[in-house]
Amino acid sequence: MRHVWIKAALIAVAVLGGLTLFVSLAFAATGVTAVTFSPSTAVAHASSTWTVGFTPSTTMTNASTISVTFPTNFVVSASPTVALGAEFGTEKCALNAHTGSGQVVSITMSNSGGACSATSAHALTLTIVVTNGPAASYPAADFLIHTTNDTTPESPASAISVTAAGTTTSAVSFTGSSTVAHAASNWTAHFTSSGAGALSVGDTVTITFPTNFTVPSNPTVTLGGSFTGTCPTTSTSAGQVVTVTLTGTCALADNAAGTILVSGLTNGPAGAYTGTYSVATSEDATVVTATTAITAAGTTTGTVSFTGSSTVAHAASNWT
Repeated sequence: MRHVWIKAALIAVAVLGGLTLFVSLAFAATGVTAVTFSPSTAVAHASSTWTVGFTPSTTMTNASTISVTFPTNFVVSASPTVALGAEFGTEKCALNAHTGSGQVVSITMSNSGGACSATSAHALTLTIVVTNGPAASYPAADFLIHTTNDTTPESPASAISVTAAGTTTSAVSFTGSSTVAHAASNWTAHFTSSGAGALSVGDTVTITFPTNFTVPSNPTVTLGGSFTGTCPTTSTSAGQVVTVTLTGTCALADNAAGTILVSGLTNGPAGAYTGTYSVATSEDATVVTATTAITAAGTTTGTVSFTGSSTVAHAASNWT
């Protein structure tokens, strides 16, 4: 007997001359609703207990899995601390197991005092301990939750901000391989992180050069001083501003002196350039300025002379 499947809005079965028609409904995937993510602390790089709230659209059972995704550069351990809210107990559901992999925490449930049945009638909460990422405003789409019953990932209503841990850098200075006007020069920015200004992967250092300096597109950089690990060698630039984003295993501790060499600049005209170089980081966000003078490229002019088309007193004359 030959079977033919046809998708339609209604279910019907008919047998026509030995041909059986199976007509099935096509169901759209659903997602949970009323999603919220709330941290116990929103300070960068801090250990934080995140409370995740949601309401199932489709009933969850002891066979269900909940998957929660955190942004890149948040640290999720392989066995994070997880707890289910009291609402799960009301639904006769308990925590069975949980694991962390990459940015995702997976949670399975079990029966508790009866058959687990978490329906759309009740909002649910759970808590997960992770380490926050660098200071930034993270788009809502970076936080996700779905279940094996509601498979469409859903996000909170708005972006979530993680705040800088530090205050300002100190000991900011700039040294150039040449300080002669209009010369090609590689410049090193020196700074010290604050007592809570440690940097790690995903953090940024923003270096600003004076107007009239020529900053190349995405210049090569070399991180030194107390920076540790494998650090980036490239940056991004926009106008006078060079931004270095830490990658690999790059890090700078609290109260540590770091240097960043930016290659391929061209100095501006001679001048004092007071307070026009600056450094800020994503953890020490207050801009701190420095001063470095640029000297004239030459010394004195050569032989100077003047000649006039007429040297008679009070006469009209063209002078060279």
